[in-house]
Amino acid sequence: MVYQTIKSIRTPWAVLVKLDTLPYSVVRAEGWIDRLVEDVERHGYWGATGSFRPIDVRLGKCNAFVTQCFSENFSVFRPSEWLKAVESEGGDLVSRMATGQLEPGDRFGTERAVDNYMRKQGLFLRFVSDTPDRSMFHINQWGERLLALRERYLRREGVEPYLNLAVPERGGPGEIHPWDRYYGYPKPALLKRLRIWAGVHRRRLLQR
Repeated sequence: MVYQTIKSIRTPWAVLVKLDTLPYSVVRAEGWIDRLVEDVERHGYWGATGSFRPIDVRLGKCNAFVTQCFSENFSVFRPSEWLKAVESEGGDLVSRMATGQLEPGDRFGTERAVDNYMRKQGLFLRFVSDTPDRSMFHINQWGERLLALRERYLRREGVEPYLNLAVPERGGPGEIHPWDRYYGYPKPALLKRLRIWAGVHRRRLLQR
């Protein structure tokens, strides 16, 4: 669906936001995307992305964070460049998308293709940081739960711990469980969390 949609775009730039990603701003966002595009063009970035935890976030030009990991949860890019990346790195994925004959491993295929393309070409994305006044949260929840979480999110209930989890001063991606990564993700009972903790530390000890 994403591939077919992006193929149909006729504007120079596209903004992609998945349905389980929640945007928020305390002020009207008029001109925000324009300013982001101007920043991307001025510094020679491939595009911009956010709302997830890339493994390689670092400081780039003008103290802005950059990454070579692309997310379809929220991204700003040139459709022509996206298609070029996917069609050059996607292999048989492109023909499967065209016919609708997708395989289970294709779920993140277009994102992997863009990641590979950027690393080979030495390109970077501007990583959009969150603030209490403006954020983009991929919550990985659907249905009635998504709607309920959206109401809490717009009231800014408990959002602070989930701001900028990927940036170095917050410890980077690391090993983090879904209930600590996604806003409002159901947290297991204490006993199950203790068993998970014990299993993680046991695995680390065996690897030494």
